[in-house]
Amino acid sequence: MERWEQMIAGLPLPAANQKVYIWGAGNTSVLNHQGMLRERLYEELRLTAFLDRNNAGTVLNGFPVLSPEILEQQNPEDVYVLISTANSWVYSEIARLCREKKIQSCFLDAVLLKLRKEQFLKTAELLDEDSKKLYHKLIEYRISFHEDYSDVYAGDSYFGIPAFCKSDHRDVIVDCGAYVGDSAERYLWRMEQFKKYIAIEPDEANFRAMTKRFQRLNEEWNLPCGKLVAVLGGTDAYSHRIRMETRVGGLGSIARDDAGADAGEIKFWAIDELMPEGFTFLKADIESYEYRMLQGARNSITKYHPRMAICIYHNMLDMFGIAQLIHEIDPAYRLSVRHHSYGFEETVLYAY
Repeated sequence: MERWEQMIAGLPLPAANQKVYIWGAGNTSVLNHQGMLRERLYEELRLTAFLDRNNAGTVLNGFPVLSPEILEQQNPEDVYVLISTANSWVYSEIARLCREKKIQSCFLDAVLLKLRKEQFLKTAELLDEDSKKLYHKLIEYRISFHEDYSDVYAGDSYFGIPAFCKSDHRDVIVDCGAYVGDSAERYLWRMEQFKKYIAIEPDEANFRAMTKRFQRLNEEWNLPCGKLVAVLGGTDAYSHRIRMETRVGGLGSIARDDAGADAGEIKFWAIDELMPEGFTFLKADIESYEYRMLQGARNSITKYHPRMAICIYHNMLDMFGIAQLIHEIDPAYRLSVRHHSYGFEETVLYAY
């Protein structure tokens, strides 16, 4: 039995007569949304509402956001609070408040892990032996708010294993969530040989910054026209337009159906439609849209068998769901996991 299995063994799940609230209506709950929908966990948990002082009176993921003071009006035995945060201090403070009110509470990721335990174990069996050990440790670290990931740090993202450190003049790279073109520049320095690099970014400010970077790189590297291609937009399971909620500095900007009226609409493509001529390498860091992007790339993956480096850390459910989706699309893929930061971010699944 893995250590994380022992940690969740005695974890009580919400009872049928309890009202279930998710405390935290910020970025963590936004990132959780796609996985929660996919696994029908809002229904399974019988969620009543979100709780959040800063966002009370709004709606998140189709549920009302209420002030935590509403708990004062309820019998503590009739309430179960799931704490949704990536911050250990925030978790500890909310857990303390619940204890003082004699309300049962638990870290949301731990409950999701218990509810889908068999799926996590199934995904571990799809990985190579080194990745399997790392995967179990990353799950343990995540649900315990482990602070120092230095023992699992594997260097630069997207170059974590030898198969991804080789260059070929025929390579066509599709970069989903290209930010300001930083990965493209790193690719230039490390690989040099490739046919085309298509960088897709939905945040308009990031896109402008990336365009300027590409102009500089074209001059400095004397690149032919069309080798670096910047695309304003996003990727999804199908092509459509959607509102973008942008963040200060462009980090973590995310597509949301319930984004405010001031959010601008951006075109999102299915990869199969955007890249009918195929590609050899697919990279994605797109704020919990990775699973949906892969659904929209199903035909390309089957036909061209590209190498893929896909972020799986944005929500707990992607830690098992993305590997299983790739295996279902093409069982021939070998799957490895590497971690590329000293915190919980930047866990990447490599498929090749």
